[in-house]
Amino acid sequence: MPPCFATAVQQQVNDVPLLVRLIPLIGITGGVLIYTAIIAGVVAMMHNRSLLRTHLKAVLSRDPDFPPVQGRRPMAWLALLAPLLLPLALVGAWVTLLLEK
Repeated sequence: MPPCFATAVQQQVNDVPLLVRLIPLIGITGGVLIYTAIIAGVVAMMHNRSLLRTHLKAVLSRDPDFPPVQGRRPMAWLALLAPLLLPLALVGAWVTLLLEK
């Protein structure tokens, strides 16, 4: 093997540990950022529900068939389970892979 190819192969072998460390770190960072955005959305929805509860009597007096926002309360919480728990599960998997030797 010519020396220039041997040097390129050795460089690739040296870069693999960096790549192996970077992939989980990027996955963890992405999971944390997604989770932060989801939490902000949940807080905004809670605020909107609070505003609706404050004005619900006035709205129902004008429109008695006004539908519940996002269905009933238990269904609204069930709908949030996947967006809230999935990023945590993915970050946990990445941390496990990163810490495993």
